[in-house]
Amino acid sequence: MLREFLTRQRYERIGTIPLRAYPLSVFLLVNEIFNLGRFVTGRRNLFGVSLFPALYESITRVRDFRLSQLYDIFLKNKRVHRRELRGLKLDQLLSGGFFLSADDRVSSVVRVVPYRDSLFLTDPWDRSIEQFAYLSYDSFIACDLVIQEIGTASFERCLDVCCGVGAIGIALARHNAKHLWGIDINGRAIDYAESNAEMNDLENYHFLKADFFAWEHRGTFDLIVANPPFLDADSCGPQRPVDSYGGREGFEFSLRLIRKALDHLAENGEFHLITRAPFTGKKDLLLDRLGGLLKNETSVSYTYLSSSIDSRKEIHRLFKLVHIAIKREGNPGFRVRSKGKIFALSHVF
Repeated sequence: MLREFLTRQRYERIGTIPLRAYPLSVFLLVNEIFNLGRFVTGRRNLFGVSLFPALYESITRVRDFRLSQLYDIFLKNKRVHRRELRGLKLDQLLSGGFFLSADDRVSSVVRVVPYRDSLFLTDPWDRSIEQFAYLSYDSFIACDLVIQEIGTASFERCLDVCCGVGAIGIALARHNAKHLWGIDINGRAIDYAESNAEMNDLENYHFLKADFFAWEHRGTFDLIVANPPFLDADSCGPQRPVDSYGGREGFEFSLRLIRKALDHLAENGEFHLITRAPFTGKKDLLLDRLGGLLKNETSVSYTYLSSSIDSRKEIHRLFKLVHIAIKREGNPGFRVRSKGKIFALSHVF
């Protein structure tokens, strides 16, 4: 019901609006030119970073008021007055459990995120929700990268580890994988993943609530993808949410996952992981640890995607988002390369 309604409204067009606001810098001034170009030409840039997200929202409101309403309701989860919904013909959705009502105002109980030809349901941004399940920009970076890497190749069995609401696996399964398995320790995320698979007309999928490190599965997969938690202790704070905390340095969880995942990778398989690498000076602490772990793998690429700096006085540390790709049938070697610069994430979209 929800997908059909949003498809009729061409909801995917909100993907041209950069969502994330960042403070002024030289890099972002240059980046804003790319944002404007993508917005004008209608290209995806939803999780791009911008100095002026409100500017693009205002232009959209003038150009297409109905689309801006849907953006506010289903992406930003704003509470709106019932009278504002009259022109949207939401009667079925209002009675179908998609909204919460209070004081003649309503808000959507789910966030709807467009990606390529799919729509994904997640929780609104509210960490007070038990087993909070969310979908962030790094998931779509992972989707785009893996889709670019594998091209038109077809895979019989795909495993999405730390699948969350299922975005990466579902995007791949719709185009490249015949059978999809997804695993996550968060039961609420698995419920969303199953709903998303059904909403996007996916067949042959299996989502499982389980601890990957305790999972016993016979057989291998020819494609494994993972977007694990990668924030360090300082970034997470004392709460250390399970969907974000990757260990004291941020990469310990990723290292454990790589070890386990390689046991499930077929002889001719591919493995792709997005994580974050912390630096001490010019030294990449994650890269320093990977050499011994992957010494027996045929083809490994380690790609820097973008940089960020935690500028708090007590920390002031450089981090880089990285893509690790392992191909058991590929050109031999361990290649380190760079793709993008600081705040270049919007270019991916």
